[in-house]
Amino acid sequence: MKALLVGVSTGSLTVVAKVLEARGHERVVMEDGARALDVLRRESPALVVVEEPLADMTGQEFCRLARACAKGADAVILVITAREDELPAVLDAGATDLYTTSLGPAALESRVLIAERLVAEHARLRDRELRFRRLFESGITGVTISDFDGNFKEANAAFLGMLGYTHDDMVEGKLNWESITPPDRLVPDIEARAQLRATGFLPLRERAYVHKDGRHIAALVGSAALEGTTECISYVTDISARKLEEEALRASEERYRTLFEQSPFPKFLYDYETLRFLAVNETAIHHYGYTRTEFLRMTFADILPREDGSAFLASLSVGAGACGKGSWRHVTREGGVIDVEVTVQKFVLDGRPCGLATALDVTERNRMEAQLRQAQKMDAVGNLAGGVAHDFNNLLSVIISYSEMLAAPLKAGDPMRDDLEQIAGAGNRAAELTRQLLAFSRQQILQPKILDVNSVIEGIAKMLRRLVGEDVELTVVSGSNLGTVSADPGQVEQVLMNLVVNARDAMPTGGQLTIETASVELDAAYAAVHDGVKPGTYVMLAVTDTGAGMSAATRERIFEPFFTTKEKGKGTGLGLSTVFGIVRQSGANIWVYSEPDVGTTIKVYFPQVTAACATALDTTAQTPTKRGTETILLVEDEEPVRALMRTILERHGYHVLEAQSGGDALLICEQYRATIHVLLTDVIMPRMSGRQLAERLAALRPEMKVLYMSGYTDDAIVRHGVLDSNIAFLQKPITPVNLTRKLREVISHRDVAVGVH
Repeated sequence: MKALLVGVSTGSLTVVAKVLEARGHERVVMEDGARALDVLRRESPALVVVEEPLADMTGQEFCRLARACAKGADAVILVITAREDELPAVLDAGATDLYTTSLGPAALESRVLIAERLVAEHARLRDRELRFRRLFESGITGVTISDFDGNFKEANAAFLGMLGYTHDDMVEGKLNWESITPPDRLVPDIEARAQLRATGFLPLRERAYVHKDGRHIAALVGSAALEGTTECISYVTDISARKLEEEALRASEERYRTLFEQSPFPKFLYDYETLRFLAVNETAIHHYGYTRTEFLRMTFADILPREDGSAFLASLSVGAGACGKGSWRHVTREGGVIDVEVTVQKFVLDGRPCGLATALDVTERNRMEAQLRQAQKMDAVGNLAGGVAHDFNNLLSVIISYSEMLAAPLKAGDPMRDDLEQIAGAGNRAAELTRQLLAFSRQQILQPKILDVNSVIEGIAKMLRRLVGEDVELTVVSGSNLGTVSADPGQVEQVLMNLVVNARDAMPTGGQLTIETASVELDAAYAAVHDGVKPGTYVMLAVTDTGAGMSAATRERIFEPFFTTKEKGKGTGLGLSTVFGIVRQSGANIWVYSEPDVGTTIKVYFPQVTAACATALDTTAQTPTKRGTETILLVEDEEPVRALMRTILERHGYHVLEAQSGGDALLICEQYRATIHVLLTDVIMPRMSGRQLAERLAALRPEMKVLYMSGYTDDAIVRHGVLDSNIAFLQKPITPVNLTRKLREVISHRDVAVGVH
């Protein structure tokens, strides 16, 4: 410790020096007050001993001047005087203690020791105050000292900065409880300060402050009274950012809950280890039929078919990554099975692995895709069958026609005639096969009429009874008020014959076969789940047997050409495919209902028409074959067929102009000056079709009639396979009889068009 001795007399100096030396303190001795004050300002002694009177000032004056300078404000000042009456005045001037010389050296020694202790105590107090001040000023938490009425005494920088005020604002009274408290919180705040005054403590609580700029600040506040005073200390923590984060989190949670609940797809939150549902949205409840309570008692495995459970569990163990997708079947509360695509997002929720599954019901999509694949497959096979039939018909035209022409001059019983008739018969059977292929591919020529289906059944009922045999009981149930349909009567008979034969073969040991007709109304709901059906009134033709029935796999393939369940050599596999082609080409629909060991029902729905809105096709009787003299322009790109037709026509008296292409035909028409009565042309030819040729020749020879021929009819002149009533058409294979008969019809018929509309 450094001690400053000012004007101390020799007697007093001996005692003071002895004590200071014994305690190891440093001392500085000054004679007058002015120089002593300079030392005080320069060296900051902790203890000052002054004996008055000084040479230049009184002890009181020295104390006031010492306390006025910063370095002397905290020093311990001991004043030695001979007058006891000066004690109050000296203490008021700033002295720490006073010693009168009349008390003797021992008392002076005691005063010096006491002064030393005061120096040590002051040092401790200054240290504590410094520490508190540092904590007060540098803390990140706001700290205030105020009285119980709310007047601020102290406030640290954190608190002032929190509310936008300065220390000067606080000193000037601009910072007060009323200015920083929202109006609606003034009364609760007064009550809180009353509680603090009464109990000395206020627990941590949340309250709002008003910032200097007017916005509100959320804070946590705890207060305690300072013992022995009328003041309290408060600790204030700004939680505005946290409140905003909490609000944003609540808003985010609300948004995601809305997305979860309002999603148009079923969503399931589940424990990834136990598979137990933790939450489900409203769509899942509506789509699956379970209540929310029921769902929360279930696991993911509970909505899977039992046979799919092991595969699902295996997929969980194999699946890796945060996201997975798979196709599954789910079971609704009513027991229905739906196809779903499930996307699972894996994450950790509250420390446990969870999954968020989104299910997309693809039952209807799968059904439509299956129907599309089946339709595409049938169309592809149909196109192939039509192409084969077309080429085959050209070959059959040559085989049948030449065999008939060679057999014609031979007498009955001639072995050569029999052989030729066998060839012709085989050709006709092959032609029937091509007609079946064309029926399947929907490229057959139809000549529709207004029909009563009951009349068609009645016309072939006797033949059907002979066909099914004695061990099959055939029953016909004819519907009343049936209405009429527009269809080719021969094709309807073929459909019925094929269905009956198929039903008979399904009952090898006998059974019951029922043919039924009825007028039915197919509504939009039925049309929605049956591909190709439009709502409306239909005439139903149903064939039901009590035979072996079919499995689902067989039902899916029964209309495929060459598919058969019969033994090898017992069937061609074209019966039902032919039925399918005729039905679709006629604008009708067909559906199969069958179960193993129960039987089969096949229903054909023909659109019902009225006589007023249907166009009955011309039913002109077949013209007897006779010789002709007219000129025929024959256009055919296949040389063998062209040669055959030229031979047939020339043998029947016709004059034939022959062309192998449309270009050749145009050239002939330009060069030939005489009348050409009929253009006989193939429909499908390279570079120029028969229809295009007829249109170009119409301007040159408007009087010329046109007869089209083709092995198939997938062309513009035959719309959707139904023959236009004003266009003459000859279906291949060509025979001498059908060619010459059709040609005479065209020549003698006044209304046959040239093919141009």
